[in-house]
Amino acid sequence: MSDLRTELENIKTKYGRLTPKLVLEEARDPSHPLHARFEWSDAIAAERYRLDQARELLSLVKIQYVSATGETKMVRQFHAIRASDDDEFTYEDAADIARDPFMRKLLLREMTRDIAELVARYEGLQEFWQELRKLRRKAS
Repeated sequence: MSDLRTELENIKTKYGRLTPKLVLEEARDPSHPLHARFEWSDAIAAERYRLDQARELLSLVKIQYVSATGETKMVRQFHAIRASDDDEFTYEDAADIARDPFMRKLLLREMTRDIAELVARYEGLQEFWQELRKLRRKAS
């Protein structure tokens, strides 16, 4: 199989831009090097899409949170916690997490992973660090 970066650069060169839709269209050809990286069974792909929709629904529910300073905010009610090393997430109620030290530790571990992913993705952009400082000042 060819190098992913090369194939994506080839698509960008061909179309002058790079979008998921263009990548998918190119990969539809069974002879294309990226073809094997996609799930082509409609039954499996449809189920995965519905799971993504379910995750989105879980993220939409908000509850009112009152901070120690009395400030009221709307926050997510359900948080994804990786309960084991098999990448399976369970969604727990924020109130239950607040009461359970072990669940708080799991959520903190997930938060740390999320932050590490953001840093890896944007650390080369000076504006990233500026935005983080702004958010920190705003939260203080």
